[in-house]
Parts: sequence; structure tokens; C-alpha cells
Amino acid sequence: MKAGRALFLTFIFSMTILFYSCQVLSVVVDVSAQVAGSAGLISQNTADAISISSRAISNAAEEITPEQEYYIGRAVAANILGSYRIWHGDPTLTNYLNLICAAITVNSPRPYI
Repeated sequence: MKAGRALFLTFIFSMTILFYSCQVLSVVVDVSAQVAGSAGLISQNTADAISISSRAISNAAEEITPEQEYYIGRAVAANILGSYRIWHGDPTLTNYLNLICAAITVNSPRPYI
């Protein structure tokens, strides 16, 4: 029962920290996992997996700069164009689709991107 209580308290503490900062959460989860692994509450493999996952989640939550966003968009576009062929169908439908995209772009909070 003590092991379950320790894990529960670790979880609650970690979730409380979540609202503070993802970076702090990563450290807390990493330390908690290693302590639980050392105490035998979870296996060391599980502790290592939790630590790796918390670091990955923390990195994923970092802000993306406009430059990074630009290059991510170009990479996605290249993958799409490499996977699918360009449709040369009805010009009226193509024009309609372009008007929809233009309306979305113009009304976006960041139309320059």
C-alpha cells in the first residue's frame, strides 16, 4: 500500500507542477521516476522510459520560432507534393478552392505566414 501511495503522491505533485512549467514538470517526473526505480516501486526500465518520455514531452512543448515554422511548413509541403500528384481537374473548382484558401489566409491572425 505504501508503494501505491508514493506513486499517487508523486503523480499529484507532478500534475500540480504541470500548471507551473513544462520544463519543471520534466525535471520532477524524471527525478520521481528515478527515485521510484531506485526504491523498487517500478522497474529501472520503466523509470528510464518515463524519464525519456517526460523529456520528449517537455521538448515538444517548447515555442516554435517563425523561422522554424516556415521550414516545417516547407518540409510538410514537400512531403505532400512528393506523395501525391497535383490535380489538374476542373478550373472552376480550382478557382473556388483558391478563393477559400485566400479568405482563410486574409482572415488569419498571421496572414504573412
